[in-house]
Amino acid sequence: MNTMMRKGVGMTKHVKVTVSRIPECDFCDAPAKYDGKTKFGPWANMCGRCFVRHGIGLGLGRGQELVLAVAGIDRPR
Repeated sequence: MNTMMRKGVGMTKHVKVTVSRIPECDFCDAPAKYDGKTKFGPWANMCGRCFVRHGIGLGLGRGQELVLAVAGIDRPR
């Protein structure tokens, strides 16, 4: 099993959230792709690379993939 599957990327429930803007990664300032709990305890916005290094996975209580809202179609949550 590859790293991304172990981290829950293949899961379908509670793994994506629509946002009005993409924040910066809290570790390296690249555009964040995930908002999730880190192996250090606190939650953080993370780019893909930092998510693999520091994230604990996707799903309820673990983390979500950030999806940019399309103006006029999506409502950020």
